Amino acid sequence: LQRYTWQTPVKNYTPYPTVRLDYNLTQKHRLTGSFNYQHIDSDPDTTNNAQRSFPGFPIYGSQQSTRYTTSEALRSTLSANMVNEFRAGATGGATYFSPERTENPQWWDPGQPVADQAGFHLNIGAAGITNAGIAPTPTAREGSTKNIENKLTWVKGTHSLAFGGAFTQADLWFE
Repeated sequence: LQRYTWQTPVKNYTPYPTVRLDYNLTQKHRLTGSFNYQHIDSDPDTTNNAQRSFPGFPIYGSQQSTRYTTSEALRSTLSANMVNEFRAGATGGATYFSPERTENPQWWDPGQPVADQAGFHLNIGAAGITNAGIAPTPTAREGSTKNIENKLTWVKGTHSLAFGGAFTQADLWFE
């Protein structure tokens, strides 16, 4: 058995800034909000095995992603026995896998040499031989959600009644 092992050089930048704000508008109204942002710049994308197969081979992929989460709430004390809470939130952010493939088409253009494969992705991994690179197809996706809800809570004697409604939208796209 012959084996070649090497450490892939990687450049990553992934900040995670998070902000939260709690503010009493009046004695009876409180505003709360939070925001989380995540930017992923991973070159190459070692999470999804898109690094170079061998040193110096030109076929690899990166991951570029900008993701966010936000949540806001307004809690209002309307009377001694009635409280209303309005909430809104969202998540989302697209992730692009190997976006450089569209910027540098010579990486998969059949008319250009690609790591001794004459521009073709030979896909010889099924034979137990390491491929010269990852599949030559850039992909992208985003899953996002939006949520709005309102709830009125009313305490009457020994009873607590809650009224409200909610709207949720979930979207997904692939390229």
